[in-house]
Amino acid sequence: PGEGGRGVMHAEIVVGSGLVMLAEPPTADGSYQPPSGPSPVGIMVQLEAPADVERLYSQAVAAGGRSDVEPRDEPWGARFAGIVDPSGHRWWLHALLPQRS
Repeated sequence: PGEGGRGVMHAEIVVGSGLVMLAEPPTADGSYQPPSGPSPVGIMVQLEAPADVERLYSQAVAAGGRSDVEPRDEPWGARFAGIVDPSGHRWWLHALLPQRS
């Protein structure tokens, strides 16, 4: 947490064998706070299986995220969903569907 328990000063997400570090921008007084408006950044998470989209979407909504796009199959051949986290950051979940013959 940021100073005074507000915002995110440092967070880490493990993706495969990689590590992504995140932080909200500091304000003029040096504290970390969620953005006051919509985040200018969207984060796309490529998942291995369509079932992972359902699982992570449900987990994110249960943890306080707001549904932006419910899980659905898209015409480009992917299972897709969107969530806005409590700090206003938009997350897209994406997994390729098995190819049909």
